[in-house]
Amino acid sequence: EFVDRYVAQFALLGIQMMWTADVQAALEQCRTKKNSMKDMSQKQLQVLIELSSWCLQDLGSKQNRVKIETLVTIHVHQRDVMSDLALLHKQKKIADANDFEWLKQARMYWRPNNADEFTTDGACVVSITDVDFNYQFEYLGSKERLVVTPLTDRCYITLAQALGMYFGGAPAGPAGTGKTETVKDLGRTLGIYVVVTNCTDQQKYTDCAKIFKGLCQGGLWGCFDEFNRIQLPVLSVVAQQVLAIQNAKKTATKFFQFPGDPQNILLSPVCGFFITMNPGYAGRQELPENLKALFRGVAMMVPDFEIIMKVKLCSVGYLEYQELAKKFFILYSTCKEQLSAQKHYDWGLRNILAVLRSAGKIKRDNRTDLEAKLLFQTLRDMNLSKLVAQDVPLFLSLLQDLFPTIPPPPKGVYPELEATILTEIDKQGLVNHAGWLNKVIQLYETQLVRHGIMLVGPTGGGKSRIFEVLQQALTITTTINHKQSRLNPKAIRAAEMYGEVDPMSGEWTTGVFAAMWSKYNQKSNKFNMWMICDGPVDAIWIEDLNTVLDDNKILTLANGDRMPMTDNVKLMFEVETLVNASPATVSRAGIVFVSDTDLDWAPVVEAWIRRRPTSHQETLRQLFLKYMGENTPLLCGIAFDFLNRNTNGVMPVSRIGQASRLYSLMTGLLMGDHGTYLSEDPAILPKHLEKLFLYCITWSVGGLLEPEDRVKFDEWLRKMDDNGLMPVCDPGYLCYEYYVDASTYEWKLWRPPKWEYPKGEKLDFSNLLVPTMDS
Repeated sequence: EFVDRYVAQFALLGIQMMWTADVQAALEQCRTKKNSMKDMSQKQLQVLIELSSWCLQDLGSKQNRVKIETLVTIHVHQRDVMSDLALLHKQKKIADANDFEWLKQARMYWRPNNADEFTTDGACVVSITDVDFNYQFEYLGSKERLVVTPLTDRCYITLAQALGMYFGGAPAGPAGTGKTETVKDLGRTLGIYVVVTNCTDQQKYTDCAKIFKGLCQGGLWGCFDEFNRIQLPVLSVVAQQVLAIQNAKKTATKFFQFPGDPQNILLSPVCGFFITMNPGYAGRQELPENLKALFRGVAMMVPDFEIIMKVKLCSVGYLEYQELAKKFFILYSTCKEQLSAQKHYDWGLRNILAVLRSAGKIKRDNRTDLEAKLLFQTLRDMNLSKLVAQDVPLFLSLLQDLFPTIPPPPKGVYPELEATILTEIDKQGLVNHAGWLNKVIQLYETQLVRHGIMLVGPTGGGKSRIFEVLQQALTITTTINHKQSRLNPKAIRAAEMYGEVDPMSGEWTTGVFAAMWSKYNQKSNKFNMWMICDGPVDAIWIEDLNTVLDDNKILTLANGDRMPMTDNVKLMFEVETLVNASPATVSRAGIVFVSDTDLDWAPVVEAWIRRRPTSHQETLRQLFLKYMGENTPLLCGIAFDFLNRNTNGVMPVSRIGQASRLYSLMTGLLMGDHGTYLSEDPAILPKHLEKLFLYCITWSVGGLLEPEDRVKFDEWLRKMDDNGLMPVCDPGYLCYEYYVDASTYEWKLWRPPKWEYPKGEKLDFSNLLVPTMDS
C-alpha cells in the first residue's frame, strides 16, 4: 500500500529508511537478544520475495514497472548486507552498531535539523562512513538504480570521503565500468540532480566557467565525462576555477568571487564536481598536477558482472536467477577468450544490460515457459547479429554446452513484419536471400533495445538496402511514418559537424549535425527518424556522441547547449570497419555485423537478370553459371576461386563489387549501339550475349590483374569457352587487346584512330593528346 501510494523516489526512500532502522535496532539488541540478527535476516528475505513476486504482475505503466524493479534491485543489496552482518555476528566479528562493516553502508536516518529555521520536523540524513549528507529532495522521477557491487561500495566510500573533505571525485578506468553511472547513482541516493557534460577538445575555459557558475548557484552536481579530452591550456585555467570554488566551500561563505567574473556569485554548499577519464585512449591528455590535487582519484576496474546479472535477473522476475547468472557469466567469459578478436565485439557491461532488458521483456511475455529456455533464446538472439561468420558455430556450441538439456528454441517470429519485408523486397526489385533477410530481422530486434546501432560490414553487403527495406516495412506495419536522414561525417570537419565559436566575432555557429539533431528531436514530431552517419568511424568525431549513445541520451555541445534525445529518434551508423573506434564507442552501440557471405554476388546478379528482357534472362543465367559458377556460403564461384588461387590483384575488391561491375558494363553496352544491333534470333542471340559477356568479364573480374596474371586469366577463359567465341589473337596479344564491334558482333583489335597532326601557328603543346593503345 505504501509503495503504491507514493512516487518512486519516496517509496525507495521509505524502504531504505525502514531497512536502516531495522538493522540498527537488530545490531543494538544483538548482545541481549540472541536471534535478533537471524530474525532480521529472515524478515528482509521475506520482503524481497514479496517485492520480486510483484515484478511478474501486470504493473500498468512503464514508470510503475521501473519503480518496482528498482525497489527489488536496491533491496537485493540490502538483503545481502543483512545476511553478511548476520554471518559476521555468528562468527563473533561484529557486536554493535558502531562496527565499520555497518558504518560503510549508505544508511538513511531521520534526525532533528537545527539548521532549518522554518520547521522542527527534522531532516533525512544519508550517512556513508563518518560523512553525513542532508537528502536534498530534488525530484528525479522514476529512475533505474545501479546494482550495488563491492566496486560500487568502495567507490561510494571514496567519493563520500572526497566530498566530506571538499574535494572533487575522479573515477578513472576503461569503458563500460560504470564511472558516470556510479556518480549519477550516488546523486540519486542523496536526492541531487547530476548534470552530465560530454567534454570535447573544442571546449574553452569560458564554456567551463559558465557550467561551474550554474552548478554553484543551483546546488547541483556536475559530472564531466571524458574530462581528459579537453586541451591542456584550458585544463590549467579550469584548475584555478575549481580551486576558487573549493576554497569558498571550506570557508562556508554564501557568496564568493569567481575567477574572471566581476560580480560575486551565490554558492550552494551542496554543489559537487566529478570528472571521469579513459586513460590511454586516442585523443586524451594527461591532467596537469595542479588539477590532479583537487580531485580524489578512484580506480574503476572491471565490476563484478555475476552480481549484476544475478540482481537484474531477480529484479525482472526470474526465480532461478542464481544458477542462470552463473551460466550467463561463464558464457561471456568464454566468448572473450575463445572467439576471434574483432574490433566490434563487446562482452562488457553495456552489452550485458541490453541482454538483461530483453530477458525481462521475454519473461513477461512467456511467464509459464522454462526460464533457462528464455535466457538461452535471449542470449542467442542478442549476440548472433554481431558475430562474424566463422564465430557463429562456436558460439552456438558454447550455448548448447551451457544449456545441455534444452533443445535450441525457435528464433523470434514476427509474421506481420516478415510478410511486409518480403513484399517490400519484391517492390524494390531485390531477391529474397535468407542470410540477408536474417540481418534485416536482427536490425529490427537490436533497435528495440538500443537507441544507437552500428551496421558494420564490407562494401556491397547490402547495408543501405537493409535500412531502406526495414524502414518501409515498419512504416507499413506500425502506421507511423519512418524516415531516414543521411550524413557523411567525414565530408566536414568535426567543428563544422557540431558547431564552433567564430574566432573573430566570438559568436557560436551551429554545426550541421547539431542543426539536424535539434530539428528531429522535437516532441511534436509525429514520425520516427533514423539519423544515419554513413562514413568511417574514428575518435575525432564520434567521441562527441558518447553522452548520446549511453543512458544519458543528451547531445552536449562545446557552448554548453544540452539537447536531449527523444524516443522517436534512433542514431544509426553505416560503417565498413570499427578499427579506428575506441572501446568507449563500441561498447555504447548495438552492433549488427553484415558479413560478405551473408549476401554474396549471386542474389545481386539474379536481381539484375530479372530486370532484363524476358528473352535474355535464361541465357544470362547460364552464362553466369558457366563462367562464374555456383555461389553458396562454402563456394565463392569458379572464377573467383581461380583468381584467389592463381593471381594477385592490384587492390582488394569485394566479389560483389566485381560482379556488379560486370553487369553494369553489360547494361551500358546493351543500352548503346550493341543493344541496337543485338539479334533477337534464338539461334544467334546466345552467341551475341556470350561475346559481350566475355568482353565484360575480361574488364571487370579480370580488370585488376598485373600483366603476368592477365596471361593466366586469358588461358582460363579460353579453357572455359567451349563454343569457340573467344577472339583469335595475333602473336603477343591477349583478349584484353580486342573488343566486340557493335554492328557486326565480331572481335576487333583495339587500334588508335589515325591521327592528323594539327595545323596552325599558335598550337598549345600541353593540350595536344596523341592517341595510343593505352589512352
